Amino acid sequence: MPASYKQSLWILQNSLLTNPDLHHGLLGLCRTAVINGLLAPFLLVAFLVIVSDEKLMQGQPSSRLGWSVVAITTVAMFVAGVAMFVV
Repeated sequence: MPASYKQSLWILQNSLLTNPDLHHGLLGLCRTAVINGLLAPFLLVAFLVIVSDEKLMQGQPSSRLGWSVVAITTVAMFVAGVAMFVV
């Protein structure tokens, strides 16, 4: 790596008060994104249960189209989560 790049990265790290090992912060962001992606389908299932309950929604449950879109998204996210560990 040219010296000018090293110096500019050093200045950037010092001015932003970041971790000098920049890749550790990026790994943390990636791990957090994976955890959020694995937990999101469970949250979507909870939403589906809540919006389907007519009493809880005070007589205005979600439409079939809206419910179907969220259900398809939930299944796709579960499949993606399983595929991440199997493939």
